[in-house]
Amino acid sequence: LLLMLSQTAQRMQQARSPEAVYQTIGNEVEKLGFNVTILLLNETKAAARIGYMSFAPSVIQLAEKLTGLKAKNYHLSIKPGGHYDQVLKEKKTLFISPMDDLIAEALPKAANFLAPNLTKVMGMDQGIVAPLEVNDEIMGFLTVTGDVLTEADITAVSAFANQTAIALQNTRYLSQLNEKETRFRAIFEHAGVGIALVNMEGKPMETNPALQDMLGYSSEELTQMDFTQFTHPEDIAKDLTSFQSLVAGDLDLYEMEKRYIHKDGTILWGWLIVTLVRDANGTPQFAIGLVENITNRKQAEVALRRSEALRRVALEGAEMGTWFNDLDTGELFWDGRAREIFGADPDEPITLERGLSIIHPDDRDMVNEEFARATNPQTALGDYGLEYRILLQDETIRWVATKGRVIFEDDETLGRKAVRLTGIVMDITARKEAEKALRRHRDELEELVAQRAAALKASETRYRTLTESSPDMIFLIDHDHTVSYVNQSAASQFDKDRNDIIGQPHTSLFPAEIAAQQRDALQYVLQSGQTVQAENKVSFPHEDIWLHTRLVPITENGKEVTAVLGVSRDITSL
Repeated sequence: LLLMLSQTAQRMQQARSPEAVYQTIGNEVEKLGFNVTILLLNETKAAARIGYMSFAPSVIQLAEKLTGLKAKNYHLSIKPGGHYDQVLKEKKTLFISPMDDLIAEALPKAANFLAPNLTKVMGMDQGIVAPLEVNDEIMGFLTVTGDVLTEADITAVSAFANQTAIALQNTRYLSQLNEKETRFRAIFEHAGVGIALVNMEGKPMETNPALQDMLGYSSEELTQMDFTQFTHPEDIAKDLTSFQSLVAGDLDLYEMEKRYIHKDGTILWGWLIVTLVRDANGTPQFAIGLVENITNRKQAEVALRRSEALRRVALEGAEMGTWFNDLDTGELFWDGRAREIFGADPDEPITLERGLSIIHPDDRDMVNEEFARATNPQTALGDYGLEYRILLQDETIRWVATKGRVIFEDDETLGRKAVRLTGIVMDITARKEAEKALRRHRDELEELVAQRAAALKASETRYRTLTESSPDMIFLIDHDHTVSYVNQSAASQFDKDRNDIIGQPHTSLFPAEIAAQQRDALQYVLQSGQTVQAENKVSFPHEDIWLHTRLVPITENGKEVTAVLGVSRDITSL
Protein backbone atom coordinates (compact mmCIF):
# COMPACT_ATOMS: atom_id res chain seq x y z
CA LEU A 1 0.00 0.00 0.00
CA LEU A 2 2.82 2.41 0.89
CA LEU A 3 4.47 1.86 -2.49
CA MET A 4 1.26 2.31 -4.45
CA LEU A 5 0.26 5.45 -2.56
CA SER A 6 3.78 6.84 -3.01
CA GLN A 7 3.46 6.41 -6.77
CA THR A 8 0.13 8.25 -6.64
CA ALA A 9 1.76 11.03 -4.59
CA GLN A 10 4.46 11.46 -7.24
CA ARG A 11 1.81 11.93 -9.92
CA MET A 12 -0.03 14.43 -7.70
CA GLN A 13 3.02 16.72 -7.54
CA GLN A 14 2.66 17.28 -11.29
CA ALA A 15 -0.89 18.64 -10.87
CA ARG A 16 -1.38 22.35 -11.43
CA SER A 17 -4.83 22.76 -9.86
CA PRO A 18 -6.75 21.28 -6.89
CA GLU A 19 -9.09 19.59 -9.36
CA ALA A 20 -6.14 17.85 -11.02
CA VAL A 21 -4.93 16.66 -7.60
CA TYR A 22 -8.37 15.28 -6.82
CA GLN A 23 -8.60 13.61 -10.24
CA THR A 24 -5.27 11.87 -9.69
CA ILE A 25 -6.39 10.66 -6.26
CA GLY A 26 -9.70 9.40 -7.62
CA ASN A 27 -8.12 7.49 -10.51
CA GLU A 28 -5.54 5.75 -8.33
CA VAL A 29 -7.49 4.90 -5.17
CA GLU A 30 -10.23 3.34 -7.28
CA LYS A 31 -7.66 0.82 -8.50
CA LEU A 32 -6.81 -0.02 -4.88
CA GLY A 33 -10.44 -0.51 -3.90
CA PHE A 34 -10.41 2.42 -1.45
CA ASN A 35 -12.29 5.70 -1.22
CA VAL A 36 -10.89 9.04 -0.15
CA THR A 37 -12.60 12.05 1.43
CA ILE A 38 -10.82 15.40 1.80
CA LEU A 39 -12.07 18.01 4.30
CA LEU A 40 -10.65 21.56 4.18
CA LEU A 41 -10.60 23.63 7.39
CA ASN A 42 -11.79 27.23 7.54
CA GLU A 43 -9.54 30.01 8.85
CA THR A 44 -10.59 29.57 12.48
CA LYS A 45 -10.28 25.77 12.26
CA ALA A 46 -13.65 25.51 14.00
CA ALA A 47 -15.34 23.99 10.95
CA ALA A 48 -14.48 22.19 7.71
CA ARG A 49 -16.07 21.66 4.32
CA ILE A 50 -15.98 18.73 1.92
CA GLY A 51 -13.40 19.47 -0.77
CA TYR A 52 -13.47 16.10 -2.51
CA MET A 53 -15.03 12.62 -2.28
CA SER A 54 -13.97 9.73 -4.52
CA PHE A 55 -17.20 7.77 -4.01
CA ALA A 56 -19.26 6.88 -7.06
CA PRO A 57 -21.93 9.50 -7.87
CA SER A 58 -24.67 6.91 -7.28
CA VAL A 59 -23.37 6.31 -3.73
CA ILE A 60 -23.22 10.04 -2.99
CA GLN A 61 -26.77 10.52 -4.32
CA LEU A 62 -28.03 7.68 -2.15
CA ALA A 63 -26.33 9.21 0.92
CA GLU A 64 -27.86 12.62 0.14
CA LYS A 65 -31.30 11.06 -0.18
CA LEU A 66 -30.86 9.25 3.14
CA THR A 67 -29.74 12.33 5.09
CA GLY A 68 -31.46 15.13 3.20
CA LEU A 69 -28.08 16.92 3.01
CA LYS A 70 -26.03 18.01 -0.01
CA ALA A 71 -22.46 16.71 -0.14
CA LYS A 72 -21.07 19.53 -2.31
CA ASN A 73 -19.36 22.10 -0.05
CA TYR A 74 -21.06 20.54 3.00
CA HIS A 75 -19.83 22.23 6.21
CA LEU A 76 -19.40 20.48 9.53
CA SER A 77 -18.31 21.77 12.92
CA ILE A 78 -15.21 20.36 14.61
CA LYS A 79 -16.68 19.00 17.82
CA PRO A 80 -14.48 19.29 20.92
CA GLY A 81 -13.16 15.91 22.00
CA GLY A 82 -14.15 14.25 18.72
CA HIS A 83 -11.94 12.36 16.29
CA TYR A 84 -11.33 15.36 14.03
CA ASP A 85 -10.52 17.51 17.07
CA GLN A 86 -8.02 14.89 18.22
CA VAL A 87 -6.32 14.75 14.81
CA LEU A 88 -6.21 18.53 14.70
CA LYS A 89 -4.77 19.06 18.19
CA GLU A 90 -2.42 16.09 18.38
CA LYS A 91 -1.47 16.12 14.66
CA LYS A 92 -1.72 12.34 14.60
CA THR A 93 -3.30 9.81 12.27
CA LEU A 94 -6.13 7.62 13.62
CA PHE A 95 -7.35 4.18 12.62
CA ILE A 96 -11.11 4.07 13.28
CA SER A 97 -13.27 0.93 13.25
CA PRO A 98 -16.20 1.04 13.20
CA MET A 99 -16.74 4.48 11.61
CA ASP A 100 -20.18 5.18 13.12
CA ASP A 101 -18.90 7.73 15.67
CA LEU A 102 -16.88 9.61 13.03
CA ILE A 103 -19.88 9.73 10.69
CA ALA A 104 -22.05 11.01 13.56
CA GLU A 105 -19.55 13.82 14.17
CA ALA A 106 -20.00 14.95 10.57
CA LEU A 107 -23.81 14.98 10.76
CA PRO A 108 -26.10 17.51 12.45
CA LYS A 109 -27.20 16.38 15.92
CA ALA A 110 -30.71 15.69 14.69
CA ALA A 111 -29.36 13.27 12.05
CA ASN A 112 -26.93 11.34 14.30
CA PHE A 113 -29.21 8.31 14.37
CA LEU A 114 -28.58 7.88 10.62
CA ALA A 115 -24.83 7.30 11.13
CA PRO A 116 -24.95 3.45 11.14
CA ASN A 117 -27.08 3.34 7.97
CA LEU A 118 -24.89 5.93 6.24
CA THR A 119 -21.78 3.93 7.17
CA LYS A 120 -23.20 0.87 5.42
CA VAL A 121 -24.42 2.80 2.36
CA MET A 122 -20.98 4.30 1.79
CA GLY A 123 -18.98 1.20 2.71
CA MET A 124 -17.15 3.03 5.47
CA ASP A 125 -16.89 0.26 8.07
CA GLN A 126 -13.28 1.20 8.84
CA GLY A 127 -10.93 3.95 7.86
CA ILE A 128 -7.88 6.05 8.58
CA VAL A 129 -8.04 9.82 9.22
CA ALA A 130 -4.81 11.79 8.69
CA PRO A 131 -4.05 15.52 8.96
CA LEU A 132 -3.24 17.47 5.77
CA GLU A 133 -0.20 19.23 7.19
CA VAL A 134 2.23 21.62 5.49
CA ASN A 135 4.90 23.66 7.29
CA ASP A 136 3.50 22.63 10.68
CA GLU A 137 0.08 23.99 9.68
CA ILE A 138 -2.96 21.72 9.28
CA MET A 139 -5.16 22.69 6.33
CA GLY A 140 -7.65 19.82 6.58
CA PHE A 141 -8.13 16.06 6.86
CA LEU A 142 -7.73 13.09 4.50
CA THR A 143 -9.84 10.03 5.21
CA VAL A 144 -9.18 6.70 3.47
CA THR A 145 -11.86 4.02 3.82
CA GLY A 146 -11.84 0.40 2.71
CA ASP A 147 -12.64 -3.12 3.86
CA VAL A 148 -9.02 -4.31 4.05
CA LEU A 149 -7.46 -1.38 5.92
CA THR A 150 -5.65 -2.12 9.17
CA GLU A 151 -3.68 -0.13 11.74
CA ALA A 152 -0.55 -1.20 9.87
CA ASP A 153 -1.61 1.12 7.03
CA ILE A 154 -1.40 4.27 9.21
CA THR A 155 2.16 5.02 8.09
CA ALA A 156 1.27 4.77 4.40
CA VAL A 157 -1.85 6.93 4.74
CA SER A 158 0.04 9.54 6.82
CA ALA A 159 2.72 9.84 4.15
CA PHE A 160 0.05 10.01 1.45
CA ALA A 161 -1.80 12.78 3.35
CA ASN A 162 1.42 14.74 3.69
CA GLN A 163 2.09 14.53 -0.05
CA THR A 164 -1.53 15.46 -0.80
CA ALA A 165 -1.21 18.56 1.41
CA ILE A 166 2.01 19.55 -0.34
CA ALA A 167 0.38 19.07 -3.75
CA LEU A 168 -2.63 21.22 -2.78
CA GLN A 169 -0.34 23.90 -1.37
CA ASN A 170 1.71 23.84 -4.56
CA THR A 171 -1.41 24.44 -6.63
CA ARG A 172 -2.13 27.52 -4.52
CA TYR A 173 1.36 28.84 -5.18
CA LEU A 174 1.05 28.04 -8.88
CA SER A 175 -2.26 29.87 -9.04
CA GLN A 176 -0.69 32.96 -7.50
CA LEU A 177 2.31 32.77 -9.82
CA ASN A 178 0.08 32.26 -12.85
CA GLU A 179 -1.98 35.29 -11.90
CA LYS A 180 1.14 37.46 -11.62
CA GLU A 181 2.56 36.02 -14.86
CA THR A 182 -0.74 36.71 -16.64
CA ARG A 183 -0.75 40.34 -15.49
CA PHE A 184 2.89 40.85 -16.49
CA ARG A 185 2.36 39.13 -19.84
CA ALA A 186 -0.69 41.30 -20.58
CA ILE A 187 1.30 44.45 -19.83
CA PHE A 188 4.27 43.18 -21.83
CA GLU A 189 2.27 42.15 -24.90
CA HIS A 190 -0.14 45.07 -25.05
CA ALA A 191 1.98 47.99 -23.83
CA GLY A 192 2.06 50.98 -26.16
CA VAL A 193 5.81 51.35 -25.64
CA GLY A 194 8.57 48.97 -26.62
CA ILE A 195 9.88 46.64 -23.93
CA ALA A 196 13.01 44.50 -24.08
CA LEU A 197 14.63 42.12 -21.60
CA VAL A 198 18.35 42.34 -22.36
CA ASN A 199 21.11 40.07 -21.01
CA MET A 200 24.37 41.37 -19.66
CA GLU A 201 26.02 40.99 -23.09
CA GLY A 202 23.57 43.46 -24.57
CA LYS A 203 21.46 40.91 -26.47
CA PRO A 204 17.66 41.02 -26.24
CA MET A 205 16.30 37.88 -24.60
CA GLU A 206 12.67 38.84 -25.18
CA THR A 207 10.92 41.76 -26.88
CA ASN A 208 7.28 42.83 -27.06
CA PRO A 209 5.25 43.48 -30.23
CA ALA A 210 5.50 47.27 -29.82
CA LEU A 211 9.31 47.18 -30.04
CA GLN A 212 9.24 44.67 -32.89
CA ASP A 213 6.88 46.95 -34.84
CA MET A 214 9.03 50.00 -34.09
CA LEU A 215 12.27 48.42 -35.35
CA GLY A 216 10.81 46.20 -38.08
CA TYR A 217 12.44 42.99 -36.80
CA SER A 218 10.77 39.80 -35.62
CA SER A 219 11.27 38.49 -32.10
CA GLU A 220 13.59 35.75 -33.39
CA GLU A 221 15.70 38.24 -35.33
CA LEU A 222 16.15 40.56 -32.35
CA THR A 223 17.34 37.72 -30.10
CA GLN A 224 20.22 37.13 -32.55
CA MET A 225 21.37 40.77 -32.40
CA ASP A 226 22.95 43.00 -29.79
CA PHE A 227 21.70 46.53 -29.17
CA THR A 228 24.55 48.18 -31.11
CA GLN A 229 23.21 46.70 -34.34
CA PHE A 230 20.00 48.75 -34.19
CA THR A 231 21.45 51.82 -32.42
CA HIS A 232 22.73 54.85 -34.34
CA PRO A 233 26.58 54.79 -34.22
CA GLU A 234 26.75 58.28 -32.67
CA ASP A 235 24.59 57.20 -29.69
CA ILE A 236 26.30 53.89 -28.82
CA ALA A 237 29.05 55.36 -26.61
CA LYS A 238 26.64 57.39 -24.47
CA ASP A 239 24.34 54.37 -24.05
CA LEU A 240 27.25 52.10 -23.07
CA THR A 241 28.63 54.59 -20.54
CA SER A 242 25.24 54.93 -18.86
CA PHE A 243 24.78 51.15 -18.79
CA GLN A 244 28.17 50.65 -17.14
CA SER A 245 27.24 53.19 -14.44
CA LEU A 246 24.00 51.28 -13.91
CA VAL A 247 25.84 47.97 -13.46
CA ALA A 248 28.35 49.60 -11.09
CA GLY A 249 25.50 50.73 -8.88
CA ASP A 250 26.06 54.45 -9.48
CA LEU A 251 22.57 54.76 -11.01
CA ASP A 252 19.22 53.17 -10.22
CA LEU A 253 18.13 53.77 -13.81
CA TYR A 254 19.04 55.97 -16.72
CA GLU A 255 17.06 57.62 -19.49
CA MET A 256 18.08 59.25 -22.72
CA GLU A 257 16.99 60.27 -26.17
CA LYS A 258 18.67 58.08 -28.77
CA ARG A 259 18.37 57.20 -32.41
CA TYR A 260 17.43 53.75 -33.63
CA ILE A 261 17.94 52.19 -37.05
CA HIS A 262 14.88 50.51 -38.53
CA LYS A 263 15.35 47.30 -40.53
CA ASP A 264 14.71 49.31 -43.71
CA GLY A 265 17.40 51.85 -42.73
CA THR A 266 15.02 54.58 -41.50
CA ILE A 267 16.28 56.61 -38.53
CA LEU A 268 13.90 56.70 -35.60
CA TRP A 269 14.04 58.68 -32.38
CA GLY A 270 13.25 56.96 -29.10
CA TRP A 271 13.08 57.90 -25.43
CA LEU A 272 14.86 55.08 -23.58
CA ILE A 273 14.56 54.19 -19.88
CA VAL A 274 16.76 51.34 -18.60
CA THR A 275 16.75 49.65 -15.19
CA LEU A 276 18.61 46.60 -13.91
CA VAL A 277 17.27 43.44 -12.27
CA ARG A 278 19.58 41.91 -9.65
CA ASP A 279 19.37 38.67 -7.70
CA ALA A 280 19.19 38.40 -3.89
CA ASN A 281 22.96 38.85 -3.69
CA GLY A 282 22.90 42.02 -5.78
CA THR A 283 24.40 40.37 -8.86
CA PRO A 284 23.03 41.85 -12.13
CA GLN A 285 20.83 39.37 -14.00
CA PHE A 286 19.37 41.30 -16.91
CA ALA A 287 18.20 44.77 -17.90
CA ILE A 288 14.71 46.01 -18.72
CA GLY A 289 14.50 48.67 -21.39
CA LEU A 290 11.40 50.75 -22.13
CA VAL A 291 11.41 52.61 -25.45
CA GLU A 292 8.88 55.23 -26.50
CA ASN A 293 8.92 56.15 -30.17
CA ILE A 294 9.31 59.94 -30.15
CA THR A 295 10.08 60.39 -33.84
CA ASN A 296 7.01 62.57 -34.16
CA ARG A 297 8.47 64.95 -31.57
CA LYS A 298 11.35 65.58 -33.91
CA GLN A 299 9.23 66.56 -36.86
CA ALA A 300 9.70 69.59 -39.04
CA GLU A 301 8.45 73.14 -38.43
CA VAL A 302 5.13 72.46 -40.15
CA ALA A 303 4.26 69.75 -37.65
CA LEU A 304 5.31 72.05 -34.79
CA ARG A 305 3.08 74.87 -36.07
CA ARG A 306 0.22 72.41 -36.34
CA SER A 307 0.82 71.34 -32.77
CA GLU A 308 0.79 74.96 -31.64
CA ALA A 309 -2.50 75.55 -33.44
CA LEU A 310 -4.04 72.52 -31.77
CA ARG A 311 -2.79 73.72 -28.40
CA ARG A 312 -4.41 77.09 -28.97
CA VAL A 313 -7.72 75.45 -29.85
CA ALA A 314 -7.54 73.36 -26.68
CA LEU A 315 -6.78 76.41 -24.53
CA GLU A 316 -9.62 78.39 -26.01
CA GLY A 317 -12.01 75.48 -25.65
CA ALA A 318 -11.10 75.25 -21.96
CA GLU A 319 -11.30 79.07 -21.60
CA MET A 320 -7.66 79.21 -20.52
CA GLY A 321 -5.36 82.13 -21.00
CA THR A 322 -1.60 82.03 -21.51
CA TRP A 323 1.06 84.22 -19.96
CA PHE A 324 4.79 84.79 -20.23
CA ASN A 325 7.25 86.50 -17.90
CA ASP A 326 10.87 87.32 -18.85
CA LEU A 327 12.73 87.50 -15.56
CA ASP A 328 15.76 89.29 -17.06
CA THR A 329 13.80 92.17 -18.65
CA GLY A 330 10.69 92.12 -16.41
CA GLU A 331 8.49 91.79 -19.50
CA LEU A 332 5.04 90.38 -18.77
CA PHE A 333 2.72 89.10 -21.50
CA TRP A 334 -0.97 88.17 -21.25
CA ASP A 335 -2.94 86.85 -24.22
CA GLY A 336 -6.51 87.97 -24.89
CA ARG A 337 -8.16 85.46 -22.56
CA ALA A 338 -5.67 86.19 -19.75
CA ARG A 339 -6.47 89.92 -20.10
CA GLU A 340 -10.17 89.11 -19.70
CA ILE A 341 -9.51 87.07 -16.56
CA PHE A 342 -7.22 89.71 -15.01
CA GLY A 343 -9.55 92.60 -15.98
CA ALA A 344 -7.13 94.33 -18.40
CA ASP A 345 -8.18 96.28 -21.48
CA PRO A 346 -7.15 94.82 -24.88
CA ASP A 347 -4.72 97.67 -25.58
CA GLU A 348 -3.55 98.31 -22.03
CA PRO A 349 0.25 98.04 -21.52
CA ILE A 350 1.01 95.14 -19.18
CA THR A 351 3.87 95.53 -16.73
CA LEU A 352 5.10 93.38 -13.89
CA GLU A 353 3.85 96.00 -11.42
CA ARG A 354 0.41 95.84 -13.03
CA GLY A 355 0.33 92.06 -12.61
CA LEU A 356 1.42 92.16 -8.98
CA SER A 357 -1.01 94.93 -8.03
CA ILE A 358 -4.14 92.84 -8.63
CA ILE A 359 -3.13 90.00 -6.29
CA HIS A 360 -5.43 89.98 -3.26
CA PRO A 361 -3.55 91.40 -0.22
CA ASP A 362 -4.23 88.26 1.82
CA ASP A 363 -2.67 86.03 -0.88
CA ARG A 364 0.45 88.03 -1.78
CA ASP A 365 2.74 86.24 0.67
CA MET A 366 1.61 82.86 -0.69
CA VAL A 367 2.23 83.95 -4.31
CA ASN A 368 5.67 85.33 -3.41
CA GLU A 369 6.61 82.09 -1.62
CA GLU A 370 5.57 79.96 -4.61
CA PHE A 371 7.51 82.23 -6.99
CA ALA A 372 10.63 81.98 -4.79
CA ARG A 373 10.31 78.18 -4.60
CA ALA A 374 9.78 77.70 -8.32
CA THR A 375 12.70 79.93 -9.36
CA ASN A 376 15.22 78.64 -6.82
CA PRO A 377 18.01 77.17 -9.01
CA GLN A 378 19.20 74.87 -6.21
CA THR A 379 15.97 73.03 -5.42
CA ALA A 380 13.33 73.82 -8.07
CA LEU A 381 12.13 71.15 -10.50
CA GLY A 382 10.81 73.65 -13.02
CA ASP A 383 7.13 73.52 -12.05
CA TYR A 384 5.02 76.47 -10.95
CA GLY A 385 1.37 76.45 -9.89
CA LEU A 386 -1.12 77.66 -7.32
CA GLU A 387 -4.65 78.98 -6.78
CA TYR A 388 -5.15 82.51 -5.44
CA ARG A 389 -7.50 85.49 -5.46
CA ILE A 390 -7.24 88.67 -7.50
CA LEU A 391 -8.85 92.02 -6.72
CA LEU A 392 -10.06 93.89 -9.81
CA GLN A 393 -10.36 97.68 -10.11
CA ASP A 394 -14.13 97.51 -9.50
CA GLU A 395 -13.47 95.62 -6.20
CA THR A 396 -14.63 92.33 -7.73
CA ILE A 397 -12.83 89.30 -6.27
CA ARG A 398 -11.98 86.39 -8.56
CA TRP A 399 -10.29 83.05 -7.97
CA VAL A 400 -7.68 82.01 -10.55
CA ALA A 401 -5.58 78.88 -11.03
CA THR A 402 -2.24 79.15 -12.77
CA LYS A 403 0.24 76.47 -13.80
CA GLY A 404 3.49 76.90 -15.64
CA ARG A 405 7.09 75.97 -16.26
CA VAL A 406 10.27 77.75 -15.23
CA ILE A 407 13.08 77.86 -17.79
CA PHE A 408 16.61 77.72 -16.38
CA GLU A 409 19.84 78.53 -18.15
CA ASP A 410 23.48 78.20 -17.20
CA ASP A 411 25.29 81.51 -16.71
CA GLU A 412 29.10 81.57 -16.73
CA THR A 413 29.15 83.96 -13.78
CA LEU A 414 26.01 83.19 -11.81
CA GLY A 415 25.66 79.52 -12.66
CA ARG A 416 22.18 78.06 -13.12
CA LYS A 417 19.43 80.67 -12.96
CA ALA A 418 15.75 81.08 -13.81
CA VAL A 419 15.24 83.25 -16.90
CA ARG A 420 11.61 82.75 -17.99
CA LEU A 421 8.22 81.60 -16.76
CA THR A 422 5.43 80.55 -19.09
CA GLY A 423 2.08 79.00 -18.35
CA ILE A 424 -1.69 79.06 -18.38
CA VAL A 425 -4.35 80.72 -16.22
CA MET A 426 -8.02 79.83 -15.65
CA ASP A 427 -10.89 81.60 -13.90
CA ILE A 428 -12.04 79.12 -11.19
CA THR A 429 -14.40 81.47 -9.33
CA ALA A 430 -17.45 79.35 -10.19
CA ARG A 431 -15.69 76.21 -8.99
CA LYS A 432 -14.70 77.84 -5.70
CA GLU A 433 -18.26 79.03 -5.12
CA ALA A 434 -19.52 75.52 -5.86
CA GLU A 435 -16.98 74.07 -3.40
CA LYS A 436 -18.14 76.57 -0.78
CA ALA A 437 -21.75 75.59 -1.36
CA LEU A 438 -20.76 71.92 -1.20
CA ARG A 439 -18.99 72.42 2.12
CA ARG A 440 -22.06 74.18 3.48
CA HIS A 441 -24.25 71.33 2.27
CA ARG A 442 -21.83 68.79 3.79
CA ASP A 443 -21.96 70.61 7.14
CA GLU A 444 -25.75 70.56 7.03
CA LEU A 445 -25.72 66.87 6.16
CA GLU A 446 -23.28 66.08 8.97
CA GLU A 447 -25.58 67.90 11.40
CA LEU A 448 -28.54 65.87 10.11
CA VAL A 449 -26.55 62.66 10.51
CA ALA A 450 -25.63 63.68 14.07
CA GLN A 451 -29.28 64.28 14.88
CA ARG A 452 -30.23 60.92 13.38
CA ALA A 453 -27.48 59.20 15.37
CA ALA A 454 -28.77 60.79 18.56
CA ALA A 455 -32.28 59.57 17.75
CA LEU A 456 -31.00 56.05 17.10
CA LYS A 457 -29.09 56.16 20.38
CA ALA A 458 -32.26 57.13 22.22
CA SER A 459 -34.14 54.29 20.49
CA GLU A 460 -31.42 51.84 21.49
CA THR A 461 -31.68 53.07 25.07
CA ARG A 462 -35.43 52.44 25.07
CA TYR A 463 -35.02 48.89 23.79
CA ARG A 464 -32.22 48.19 26.26
CA THR A 465 -34.47 49.47 29.09
CA LEU A 466 -37.20 47.05 27.99
CA THR A 467 -34.82 44.06 28.01
CA GLU A 468 -33.32 45.05 31.34
CA SER A 469 -36.74 45.40 32.97
CA SER A 470 -38.02 42.09 31.57
CA PRO A 471 -38.31 39.16 34.06
CA ASP A 472 -37.37 36.80 31.19
CA MET A 473 -33.75 35.79 30.71
CA ILE A 474 -32.55 37.40 27.46
CA PHE A 475 -29.18 36.73 25.86
CA LEU A 476 -27.42 37.14 22.51
CA ILE A 477 -24.96 34.48 21.30
CA ASP A 478 -22.46 35.04 18.46
CA HIS A 479 -21.56 32.60 15.68
CA ASP A 480 -18.63 31.25 17.75
CA HIS A 481 -21.03 30.35 20.62
CA THR A 482 -19.81 33.16 22.90
CA VAL A 483 -22.25 35.40 24.79
CA SER A 484 -22.24 39.00 23.52
CA TYR A 485 -25.18 40.29 25.64
CA VAL A 486 -27.13 39.14 28.68
CA ASN A 487 -29.78 41.05 30.64
CA GLN A 488 -29.78 41.46 34.40
CA SER A 489 -32.49 38.82 34.94
CA ALA A 490 -30.30 36.18 33.31
CA ALA A 491 -27.17 37.29 35.15
CA SER A 492 -29.00 37.19 38.49
CA GLN A 493 -30.38 33.71 37.81
CA PHE A 494 -26.82 32.42 37.23
CA ASP A 495 -25.68 34.37 40.32
CA LYS A 496 -22.98 36.10 38.24
CA ASP A 497 -21.98 39.57 37.24
CA ARG A 498 -22.96 40.08 33.60
CA ASN A 499 -19.38 41.13 32.76
CA ASP A 500 -18.25 37.66 33.88
CA ILE A 501 -20.72 36.08 31.42
CA ILE A 502 -20.17 38.24 28.32
CA GLY A 503 -17.41 36.85 26.12
CA GLN A 504 -17.64 33.34 27.63
CA PRO A 505 -18.91 30.21 25.79
CA HIS A 506 -22.65 29.86 26.23
CA THR A 507 -22.29 26.23 27.23
CA SER A 508 -19.96 27.06 30.15
CA LEU A 509 -23.00 28.26 32.12
CA PHE A 510 -24.69 24.83 32.26
CA PRO A 511 -23.94 21.32 33.55
CA ALA A 512 -22.36 18.98 30.98
CA GLU A 513 -25.59 17.19 30.00
CA ILE A 514 -27.50 20.45 29.56
CA ALA A 515 -24.53 22.12 27.83
CA ALA A 516 -24.47 19.40 25.14
CA GLN A 517 -28.17 19.93 24.40
CA GLN A 518 -27.69 23.70 24.30
CA ARG A 519 -24.70 23.40 21.94
CA ASP A 520 -26.53 21.10 19.52
CA ALA A 521 -29.63 23.28 19.48
CA LEU A 522 -27.56 26.41 18.96
CA GLN A 523 -25.56 24.81 16.13
CA TYR A 524 -28.80 23.73 14.46
CA VAL A 525 -30.15 27.30 14.49
CA LEU A 526 -26.84 28.70 13.15
CA GLN A 527 -26.72 26.18 10.30
CA SER A 528 -30.40 25.91 9.37
CA GLY A 529 -31.59 29.43 10.11
CA GLN A 530 -34.68 27.92 11.80
CA THR A 531 -36.14 28.96 15.18
CA VAL A 532 -35.99 26.34 17.94
CA GLN A 533 -38.20 26.10 21.05
CA ALA A 534 -37.70 23.75 23.98
CA GLU A 535 -38.77 23.21 27.59
CA ASN A 536 -36.11 21.98 30.02
CA LYS A 537 -35.58 21.66 33.73
CA VAL A 538 -32.42 23.59 34.56
CA SER A 539 -30.38 23.69 37.76
CA PHE A 540 -29.30 27.15 38.85
CA PRO A 541 -27.16 28.05 41.90
CA HIS A 542 -30.22 28.63 44.14
CA GLU A 543 -32.99 26.56 42.59
CA ASP A 544 -34.12 24.14 39.89
CA ILE A 545 -36.74 25.59 37.54
CA TRP A 546 -38.52 24.72 34.34
CA LEU A 547 -37.71 27.02 31.43
CA HIS A 548 -39.38 27.58 28.07
CA THR A 549 -36.54 28.69 25.76
CA ARG A 550 -36.84 30.14 22.26
CA LEU A 551 -33.73 30.45 20.05
CA VAL A 552 -34.22 32.87 17.14
CA PRO A 553 -31.65 33.26 14.29
CA ILE A 554 -30.39 36.78 13.53
CA THR A 555 -29.43 37.13 9.88
CA GLU A 556 -27.34 39.60 7.88
CA ASN A 557 -28.94 40.81 4.63
CA GLY A 558 -31.62 38.21 5.17
CA LYS A 559 -29.21 35.34 4.41
CA GLU A 560 -26.26 34.45 6.63
CA VAL A 561 -27.00 33.72 10.30
CA THR A 562 -24.63 35.86 12.37
CA ALA A 563 -26.00 35.38 15.89
CA VAL A 564 -28.80 33.81 17.91
CA LEU A 565 -31.22 35.62 20.23
CA GLY A 566 -32.35 33.54 23.18
CA VAL A 567 -35.32 34.20 25.49
CA SER A 568 -35.96 31.89 28.45
CA ARG A 569 -39.12 32.16 30.61
CA ASP A 570 -39.71 30.54 34.00
CA ILE A 571 -42.74 28.23 33.60
CA THR A 572 -42.29 26.29 36.83
CA SER A 573 -45.56 27.56 38.29
CA LEU A 574 -47.62 26.90 35.15
